[in-house]
Amino acid sequence: MKKFTIEDSRVQELKSKTRDLEQITLGSGGESWEENTASFKESILQGDISKFLQWPVTRKTMFVGECEKVVNEYNRLKESRRYVKAMEENNIGEPEGLSFDANTSGNLVHNLYSLYFYETYFDVDVSRDVDVIFEFGGGYGGLCRGVFQLGFSKEYILYDIPPVVYIQDFYTKTIGLDSVNCIDSYPSLVRELSLHKEKQNKMFIATWSLSEAPLSVRNSIIQLLQDFKYILIVFSGTHDGVDNQEYFNSLKINGISFHIEDHPYCPHGKFFIGKKC
Repeated sequence: MKKFTIEDSRVQELKSKTRDLEQITLGSGGESWEENTASFKESILQGDISKFLQWPVTRKTMFVGECEKVVNEYNRLKESRRYVKAMEENNIGEPEGLSFDANTSGNLVHNLYSLYFYETYFDVDVSRDVDVIFEFGGGYGGLCRGVFQLGFSKEYILYDIPPVVYIQDFYTKTIGLDSVNCIDSYPSLVRELSLHKEKQNKMFIATWSLSEAPLSVRNSIIQLLQDFKYILIVFSGTHDGVDNQEYFNSLKINGISFHIEDHPYCPHGKFFIGKKC
């Protein structure tokens, strides 16, 4: 397991940004995440930052422990030398190692499996073929970290709501990923993506996050993806009354033929994946 040191200045920066944050209002379909952001704010200000992966709200929303699906995903990842290397966990947040492999965690395995599924399906190597990655949601930055451990070294954009995005910034900077751009406002996201307009090999990732967002937020994100080449979305059947199967069945992005595939190890999970020819 990799060891990093948490600098007090980063902790204080995280607390300062969070302390000034007003209550987030997401509107219809976003009530559950309004509650979650309030819980994250309380945990950041009153909890132990060094153990943020043990907070109840983190465990509830963005951390998968050891379970049957993780064991199955782990066994698949072990078939790839690249992914074996990428599965090395670090100490930040105090993640729980697997009982049969303390060098990794259930959450890192679960995050990486989605990318493994995509790479295998389309015969793509993200570290070789992709110029820019834009991840919507992103948890605490766990998948982002895994992508860099696979050898990716280019532009990575994380877009999320505060204070979750503040945790992402804290986490990625603490483990040395200074090039990751953590964005918390839509206008800033639009400006950032405009800087990469001419790049042909952009990838969008949203593992579970897009299917949990209000429809207005989803649609505002989809309209930014018309010139993206690679799309990886993982979703569940329904959320806050929205039929996600119906939503993704009707979703179209210029020039991309999409496939909806069952997640082999998550009974209610599905992949919505595409690649522009």
